[in-house]
Amino acid sequence: IQGSVEEIGLYQSKVRGWDTVPYIIPNSMFLVNPIKNLDHRHQRRINFTAGLRYEDFDKVEPVIKDMLELLAGHEQIDSDATIRVNLAAYGASTLDINVLCFAVEGLGGSDFFALQQDLLLACGRIVAGHGADFAFPTTTVDFPGGLPTVSDS
Repeated sequence: IQGSVEEIGLYQSKVRGWDTVPYIIPNSMFLVNPIKNLDHRHQRRINFTAGLRYEDFDKVEPVIKDMLELLAGHEQIDSDATIRVNLAAYGASTLDINVLCFAVEGLGGSDFFALQQDLLLACGRIVAGHGADFAFPTTTVDFPGGLPTVSDS
């Protein structure tokens, strides 16, 4: 259950879920289950994968360099924490660039999501600025011996 604690009673507690549904939970459940308190975390992680087209292979390194510069110079990214941008995998249709960084401490929920959106848009502009593009799923069909012909009969 994820949500906000509204009431702690002697035998049960009330948690309101993110879907606004109230949950009444016996306090014995808190003794046997771990509790994750997101309000006490120090940082929020931003982690996403940008999949470039295989035809943009020669543009991967400059794209990675510019993304790293963007993150290292951003005032809302913690420069003392891990900042990583790397070619992570050869996907089925993509060259997968993984981006990992952490927001500065104390950034609230809506500010965090605004930062994440700004970074995604900025990374998209970097990709486009290098003449590259994001890939979409493709399938290659191989016809040994050439393409089959269709008769008019």
